[in-house]
Amino acid sequence: MQGGFLRSSKIKTTRTGVHPKGQFYLPTKKQKPQIDFLRFSCYNRVCDVGSLFATKEIVMRAPFQILAIPYKYENGMPIYCVLHRSDYDQWQFIAGGGEDKETPEDAAKREIMEEGGIAIDNIISLKSMCHVPVEIFPRRHLYGWSDDMYVVPEYSFGFECTDELVLSHEHTELVWLPYKEAREKLQWDSNKTALYELNCILSKQHEK
Repeated sequence: MQGGFLRSSKIKTTRTGVHPKGQFYLPTKKQKPQIDFLRFSCYNRVCDVGSLFATKEIVMRAPFQILAIPYKYENGMPIYCVLHRSDYDQWQFIAGGGEDKETPEDAAKREIMEEGGIAIDNIISLKSMCHVPVEIFPRRHLYGWSDDMYVVPEYSFGFECTDELVLSHEHTELVWLPYKEAREKLQWDSNKTALYELNCILSKQHEK
């Protein structure tokens, strides 16, 4: 989530207070979505009280997940980056939910930036896809979703790392491993299946 001017939300807002140097907004009482992120827009590089204009922007969670697998080549063979979560003792790839009207690919690129600290242009869309139970998400993420939605799709992608990944607060460490070792570390079958497909694609490209 980068700085800069905020995109407007279609959720109506009402001003609840005025600061001499800025204005703050919250949802109207009839609309009670939970606010997932507090984003700030700075007009100057130095964000002191005189240069900060703050708004609370409501970012709606889209009903899908993404999975993004980092890879690079070592001695001509692909190796894969597996990350350890900070909140659970498990290894996985970059993952997250869509926002607003993002496409799955747009969401994947954003999550790669947020969790890996790099911007990418080329991304491989995989056919591997699973569905995730809605009940695993906090209730604040379900605003605007239909009552009969019980699972959401998880789309999978692969991307080549040409720059060093930078850990976010969501992970404590990362390791680069060959296919078999990476697969053994993974917790979820969906991650393993997507890794298998990506490894098949990259191995076939290597044969050519």
